[in-house]
Amino acid sequence: MKPPPLAPVATALLLAACQGPETIGEDTYKQNRFTAFTPPQGDPRYESSWRLKGPGTVIRNRNYEVEYDARNTLGEAHLKKITSDANTPEQRIPFNALSNKRTTGNSFDAQGGWTVEGATEIKAKLELTNASSVDIQFGDTWVAEITEHELRQAPGIKDIADATQKNLSRGKSHLILKTVYSDSLKIFFKSSKAGGGEVTVDIPTQAQQKLGGKYKVTQDGGVEVSGPVIVGYVPLSKDGVEQLFQHR
Repeated sequence: MKPPPLAPVATALLLAACQGPETIGEDTYKQNRFTAFTPPQGDPRYESSWRLKGPGTVIRNRNYEVEYDARNTLGEAHLKKITSDANTPEQRIPFNALSNKRTTGNSFDAQGGWTVEGATEIKAKLELTNASSVDIQFGDTWVAEITEHELRQAPGIKDIADATQKNLSRGKSHLILKTVYSDSLKIFFKSSKAGGGEVTVDIPTQAQQKLGGKYKVTQDGGVEVSGPVIVGYVPLSKDGVEQLFQHR
């Protein structure tokens, strides 16, 4: 007797499980105006990370130097609410563009993914001499955000200096509108093939002992390199900057 056919939904789920996580590229980042922190940095469990990387923070867009932190611009109460919401599951806002997705290192940082903390160290410890780049897989991913209306009402916006305002208008500095954070990051090492292209290196779980417990080798051949971490942000657009300072 033949088994009954799988329902369409069950078939789709089975295919998705076999195919693994969806891989995203630069187009996804551009469509969502996502700018990566390279390396990902800041622990969303702590208020200090939201003060320096959260919505309302003004940073230089190349070295992430903080010009105005979120407490300066939004005030203490709003900063505490952002921190609390990020650590309250029912208050978190999913960022589906990245959540449980996989991306090439080049798409993420244009440097083969090597800016991810731990990648070079793991390569050395596991003697992956042929590893040429890494893929990055995000865990569950969320976004903390502030609306442009809330920014206009923020008490510290009026105190932003003219020089910083010009940097924002020219794109030399960014005012963070949304901060994106994930519960974990996993990397997969890739090596070049003789005929061109790359192939993923399958790392066996027994390689865990070489890593000294600092990183976790996962069943799918990847290495989990981070717990909760801030991975990037969405800046206020140039038009948004212009409108913001018209209301000062």
